[in-house]
This record gives sequence, structure tokens and C-alpha cells, in this order.
Amino acid sequence: MSRADNIKKLLEKYHTQRDQAIEILGNKCKSCGSIDRLEIDHIDPATKELDISKQWNHPAFWDVEKRAFVKSNYAKCSICKK
Repeated sequence: MSRADNIKKLLEKYHTQRDQAIEILGNKCKSCGSIDRLEIDHIDPATKELDISKQWNHPAFWDVEKRAFVKSNYAKCSICKK
């Protein structure tokens, strides 16, 4: 597999997992209700308990850590996040 193929595969996996995370957070901006250009934001970075980018590849992440993820994160559109 070429380097370009590896990068493409990793990006596809990232976007799939990101979409799952946004779905768990309600598929809309917490501030304005928009469904466009959503990003995941941590409620209080000082209380961040888990690093989603490192943990969501674990097979049990979405079952075990879902409650902690929802409790400490929310979705915001790129406009409200500014």
C-alpha cells in the first residue's frame, strides 16, 4: 500500500469517527442549532479527562466512554466557536 493510500485510509477513518462523535453530541450546534460545519469543543479544557483522538480507536471506546465524552464535550458550528 502506498503512502498516499495510507493517508487516504487514515483520513476516511478520522472523518467516520468524527461524524460518529458529532452524532452522539446531537448533530447540531449547541449555541445556534445549525447543522453546518460542526466542530467538537471541550466544555472546560482544564477538566479534560480523556483525549478523544488517542482513545476513540479503542474497540470499546464508544460503549465505555460515551457518557464521559457527552458530559465533557459539545458540538459548535464554526461561526459560534469563534
